[in-house]
Amino acid sequence: VESVAVGQSAAAAATSVDLVAPDGSSSYRIEQVADGALKITLGLGNGAMGDIRGFYFHMSGNDVAGLHISGDLVTGFKLGADTVTQAGSPDTKLSKQSGVGASGGFDVGVEIGTKSTSGADDVQSTAIFVSRTTGALTLADIRYAFDDVQGTAHLGLVARSVGAPGTRRG
Repeated sequence: VESVAVGQSAAAAATSVDLVAPDGSSSYRIEQVADGALKITLGLGNGAMGDIRGFYFHMSGNDVAGLHISGDLVTGFKLGADTVTQAGSPDTKLSKQSGVGASGGFDVGVEIGTKSTSGADDVQSTAIFVSRTTGALTLADIRYAFDDVQGTAHLGLVARSVGAPGTRRG
């Protein structure tokens, strides 16, 4: 789990926000789309190669009722207010070092792709769509900032087999 810094000023009528981890290892773009859904684009940064396996976030008020997650590489998702620490298969589990153990988990966990050591499913970036059956979503529905008071990130990313191109990845 990484803290992220907002990449643009928070305008009242903003329809998107760009976020980058402080060390540049990952980036996120959250945007409202025309059908009332949110599109979240995830990517690895710093020229790193890796396999994105899980993405985690909180909903404002922990409200997961009626949520649906989709996307070309989404292979599963779990919902549960402050309880999700594993989105699907074991390699999507958040590490103990992420700090989620003491504070619970996230509200939403999304499994991306499949476990791969051969490079056949080596996800460097992807987009997911978050929708609600009971109405439209806005940027305010996702807690995406870093909370200095609690010291917890409101976004989490699990990537496996990470490293620079042409080097051994770990």
